[in-house]
Amino acid sequence: MLPESDKSDMDFFFEQIGLILPVLGFSFLQQSQSFEGTTKETGTQLFSLVQGKIKANATVNELEFTILKGSKARKEGMPSWTAYRELREQLVKDQKLINDVDPELYQFNEDVAFNSPSAAAAVVLARNANGRTNWKIQKTGQTYHDWMDLKLQIDESLTD
Repeated sequence: MLPESDKSDMDFFFEQIGLILPVLGFSFLQQSQSFEGTTKETGTQLFSLVQGKIKANATVNELEFTILKGSKARKEGMPSWTAYRELREQLVKDQKLINDVDPELYQFNEDVAFNSPSAAAAVVLARNANGRTNWKIQKTGQTYHDWMDLKLQIDESLTD
């Protein structure tokens, strides 16, 4: 039996490994997802972007915003769209975004990580987008922006 301090150190180590490996392209430690609002093991918040036929789900951790496999994205881009257009074209080329049964949509063929919620929203909506306001918690409708502000306030109060 290990002392409590050693268990705590091991938990911290595994937490750090879990953050670093996905950045390096290793996803074998990523947790399974549940569409009930949070991931099963970690309690990570699930966000949705719903607009007409488009329905995308994503999770967030400290390093990335991940759109989940099966999410839908608009196929036809808006004429004024500039931000992240090349990124989406690359996702189509790499077959991470594939044709959906609905000819107006793409579907994510796998979980895809983005460096920001706005990049993820722009790819899904095929237009310039503010991901901090477009992504919302499924059950409450709270925006990603409001959720992050609340999370930061809680984190600050814990360190005071």
